Amino acid sequence: MHGVAYTADPVVDAEKQFNVFFNEALTILAALEWATTLEPPPKRLAIHTDSMTSFGIFNSLWAISTYNPIILQSVKVRLKSKIDLQVFHIDGKKNTIANALSRHLINLAHHFTLGLLIRHFKPPLELSDWSLERFRDEHAYAIGASLDHSTRCAYSSAVGSYIEFCNFHQFPIRPTANTLSFYVVFMSYHIKPSSIKSYLSGICSELESIWPDI
Repeated sequence: MHGVAYTADPVVDAEKQFNVFFNEALTILAALEWATTLEPPPKRLAIHTDSMTSFGIFNSLWAISTYNPIILQSVKVRLKSKIDLQVFHIDGKKNTIANALSRHLINLAHHFTLGLLIRHFKPPLELSDWSLERFRDEHAYAIGASLDHSTRCAYSSAVGSYIEFCNFHQFPIRPTANTLSFYVVFMSYHIKPSSIKSYLSGICSELESIWPDI
């Protein structure tokens, strides 16, 4: 079986500036989205990177605003695909093929792995301006995924189930009286009615910082 590697043209910002850390993080997002195309998609996915910046933001879901579109898109992909993503750090000296490709040293990459197939891909992110409402929606995605992954507590489970409910029925994520009432009716068929009150408390508690009028 031959190894496969992927390369892409570098992404630059509006001022034509190249940010290596942004591109490294975008590569991890691309790998995650590629995994969702497999049949069947994996339940667990391990990605190794020699970028401490990427390692940090994908494991903490905290970063400066530059990386927010990447983090939020990765959260949406993970929620939709149910892939449990783990990003690990690897020493740069052991990441020989990626280092060679990042420097366009194709022959060196082939030297490290005979028969290596190198393909081109398009980065998966649209770098357009977001509306305030979209930022709020994406923030809710991030809260649901980060809490559900790290704490497995009741509140996080409630937020995660609410977001899945809205996605499945194509409702806006912003909580309204109607959306929450539909959620209550729907969940009554799946969990004990006595548990719904705690679910609503969890949803309101976690999403109040985004929509204060909830």
